[in-house]
Amino acid sequence: MKSPSASQILAAQRKAKKSKAIDRAYKKPIQRSQSLAQKTIATLRQQQAHGEQYTPEQIDEESRKFWGYYNDLVYCRNIADSRASFERLIFCIRYICMIWGLYQNPRRSYWLDILDQAVAAIDNETTTREQSPNQRRAVLSPLKELSYIIYGALQLVNKKTAATIFCHQVGVEIRDQVASLFEAPEAVRNSLFAILKGESLRACAKRHHVKENELRAAVLAISEHLYRIAESDNESAEIQRAQSIPDLRSPQWRKWGAPQTISSAANYARWLCQQAEQQTGISIGRNLEAREAKIAAQFMKEMI
Repeated sequence: MKSPSASQILAAQRKAKKSKAIDRAYKKPIQRSQSLAQKTIATLRQQQAHGEQYTPEQIDEESRKFWGYYNDLVYCRNIADSRASFERLIFCIRYICMIWGLYQNPRRSYWLDILDQAVAAIDNETTTREQSPNQRRAVLSPLKELSYIIYGALQLVNKKTAATIFCHQVGVEIRDQVASLFEAPEAVRNSLFAILKGESLRACAKRHHVKENELRAAVLAISEHLYRIAESDNESAEIQRAQSIPDLRSPQWRKWGAPQTISSAANYARWLCQQAEQQTGISIGRNLEAREAKIAAQFMKEMI
C-alpha cells in the first residue's frame, strides 16, 4: 500500500481539527471554583480606576500600529507577523470583554460582533491573496474596526491588568503552538527535529517514504509552530522565521531541536496561565488542557 504524501497527511489533519465532534470527544471537565472566580473578577473591575493608566497618546500609538498591520495584510506584506499580531489582539480584547461581563450582557455588544467578524476575516485572508487590494480591504475590514476598538478597550484596564492579560496570552499561545506541533503528523514532526540536529532533508524523505519537495513544504509549515514558541523566549530574540531548510540549521534554531527546550517552554507557559488565572479569575484553557492530555496519553502509549 502506498504511503500518503506529507501534503495529504497535513490536509487530513486540518480537516480533522475543524471537526467539533473530535474536540468534544476529548474535552474533560475541569473543576474550578466559580464563586471565587466571580469574586476575583468583581474585585478586578473595581481596581481598574486605580493604578497607572494608558495616556491618550499611548492608546493612539497602539491603534496606529494595528492600522499598519491591517494595511500590510491588505497589500500582502509581512503576512505572518501581521496575522499573529491580530490573533493576539483578538485574545486581549476578548479578555477585556470577559472582565467587564460583556459576554453575560443580554444586549450583545458591538465589540463581540466585530471580534467574531475579525476571526472570520483572518480565516478568509488565506484564500484572497490573489485578489486586488480593494477586494482584500473589503474582506479584512473587521480588522480595521478592531484597531479602532483599541481606543475604548485600553481605557477599561490599567497597565498592570494589561500586563497580566498579555502574560496570559503568551502562555496560551505557547501552549497552543506546542500542542499544534505535536498534533502534526509524526513523520513531518520527526523530520523537523532531525533537520534541526543537522540531518538532510533527503535522508528524512527516504526514511519516511515521502517525496522530498512535499516533505520540505510540510516541514516548513509546521516550523511556524516552533517559531511562535521560540519568539517568546528572550534568549531566542534574534530567531528568524524559516523560509528554507537551510534556515532551520542556524544557531538560533538549533537549540529548539531538543525536546527538553520545548518541554521547558510548555511548563513556563502553564505557569504563566496559572498566575494570570489567579489574578483575574478568568480561565480560558480548558480545550488546551484536553489537547495536552490527549498528546501526553499518546506519548505514554508509544512508550509502553
